[in-house]
Amino acid sequence: MPAISWLYVLGAVPFLILGMVHALYTFRDLRNPVYFAPRSPELLAAMQAEGPRLAPVTSLWRAGLGFHFSHSLGVVGFAALYLWMGITAPAALLSLPPLLWAAPIIAWLYVLMAWRFWFRIPLVGSLIGAQFFTAALIVVLFGWG
Repeated sequence: MPAISWLYVLGAVPFLILGMVHALYTFRDLRNPVYFAPRSPELLAAMQAEGPRLAPVTSLWRAGLGFHFSHSLGVVGFAALYLWMGITAPAALLSLPPLLWAAPIIAWLYVLMAWRFWFRIPLVGSLIGAQFFTAALIVVLFGWG
């Protein structure tokens, strides 16, 4: 495999792992709220009883679980696309500049979100992936690969 393939694979793997673990934790919270539940049992009960004004037919808790699942799907989809392209179609990455640039841009946006809103594990994982995607872009731009 060419260098760009390895860099895209290595960039995608942390996002794939983070997205899959996030989905697994969300799935487990369907029956036994632990991972994304507030520490306060009273607040969890209130979230399960109250709906947002936009859609009062659901609860804040159920809406939150839906957001967690959709976030996981987005991260896994992003990672799977670049993992697949890195392994099977690196030439397509080279011939489609928007795909080439999108990976590091999206990865660095995840870094910013993790830094601003989340916690250390997604920040570190996103940083690792973003650095590999950025390295792949540099390799292509300078013709090193």
